[in-house]
Amino acid sequence: MAQESWYVRNTTNRSLAISDLSKCPFIDAGKRIDLLRYHTKVEIDRSTALPELINRGWLSLNKTNATPTTPAVKIPEENDVTDLEARLDTLDLFDLSDVTNTSYSGQGSKALVVRPDETGIVFSDVSGSGGAENLNELTDVEITGPVVNRSRLLYDSGSGLWINGTSDETITSISATGSTSATTGVYFFDTSGGNITYTIPNASATNATDRMRFFKTTSDVNTVTITTSGGSQDIGSATTAVINKPDEGFSIISNTTKWEIIQSSRSAAREISVSNQGGGDFSTIAAAISFANDLSPSSTNPVSIEVSPGVYTEANPLIIPEHVQLIAEGEVIVKPDTDTSAIIQVGVSSVIDGVVVEGASGTGGIGFEFTGNGSDTTASVIRNCEATDCERGFVSNSGVLNKVILWKDCRTVASSSTPMDAGFTATGGSRASAEGCVAVGNPSTGGMTDGFRTEDDDSFMRGIACSARFCTNGVYIIEGSQTDFLLDLQTAPTGRE
Repeated sequence: MAQESWYVRNTTNRSLAISDLSKCPFIDAGKRIDLLRYHTKVEIDRSTALPELINRGWLSLNKTNATPTTPAVKIPEENDVTDLEARLDTLDLFDLSDVTNTSYSGQGSKALVVRPDETGIVFSDVSGSGGAENLNELTDVEITGPVVNRSRLLYDSGSGLWINGTSDETITSISATGSTSATTGVYFFDTSGGNITYTIPNASATNATDRMRFFKTTSDVNTVTITTSGGSQDIGSATTAVINKPDEGFSIISNTTKWEIIQSSRSAAREISVSNQGGGDFSTIAAAISFANDLSPSSTNPVSIEVSPGVYTEANPLIIPEHVQLIAEGEVIVKPDTDTSAIIQVGVSSVIDGVVVEGASGTGGIGFEFTGNGSDTTASVIRNCEATDCERGFVSNSGVLNKVILWKDCRTVASSSTPMDAGFTATGGSRASAEGCVAVGNPSTGGMTDGFRTEDDDSFMRGIACSARFCTNGVYIIEGSQTDFLLDLQTAPTGRE
């Protein structure tokens, strides 16, 4: 029998990750992966990020050689009221072989916890002391009334029976920064009034295996930040955990020394939308960048600004902060207020994808300028972008040897009567890499002086599969600078290397 596969294909022009299927690798544009190589069907069915990406049209799912399965049993929702007997039957507790023993030894105070949001029924430690009789058969269980999710079977020494107890999860609504002394419960956050920071107790031996769940419920650009008392204990792999989007959240469990994240539906990056046609978080790119700065973006809290199609005239330069992505969701053209400075400036550890800039044609005008600003040394990437009718299209001007810009599949075009000075430039002792980039002059108006230029001591540019057309010089190297162009550099008949 052929092996079953669940293929998802990335239908966008950028890499995507499925945030709550963490074992899956990033899916490159146009590529596909088999989900069943990384996760079980149960794990995939529980994903909330996957259907969202499919509904947006960013991923497509194709199941091949799928085998028929029996209908899944519907587990009651959190607020359903059902008899525990029915719940146990739903969970297929026909005998004690259906119970997972997770440290029950007949000593101390124990509880049988019904967890329909997980797989099966497990023993769990509860507060208190004293011995408990072995739960030998189902005749030792007595149901005394309706219960909700995570109700417990607690041993009653008076009757010698295991009797259902109350749920250990309470629901709390939060609308402002604050704290709690509890180590269990479900917390819903209303961030319509602003960002919220919420402090929880540190994990310890006294609250071992306690669980907490946090969700953002409102549709706004504000965030929820969960931290521990003193701010020094980890939640997962960092001292804070952030929820960026509505209807997302995560669950944690105390392992005595830290809070472990056991389930998360959070997006990898905080997403901000821009549209000058209405419907976005902001109507200008400048306003979105200002808000992104306020979010304190970092390697663990990246921010993505997604711009809807349109022509945006912006106060320039637009300065992209460290750990921020500027992504065009269609044809996005950015024009400057002034044509004598850079339209977009980018520092380290940032990404710009699919943006067209045009009109910085005055003296000192630049389409995209890499400044190297920021503390990180991770290269920034400008990909699938175009600079049209700018004095210089793409410029690396960091002046720092270990800070690099990658231009990938970018174009610089001279379409007006004013010739461009240079398409791609490394200056000021900076480092740049151009892959699959094209510099195109206008043959009827003098075109472009230099397709690719390095200037000033220690400046360096590496080129792979680049081309220059209708340029006076394909590659122009000023004394003291260096280039290393691999594969083919194609110049038009009017150009020279």
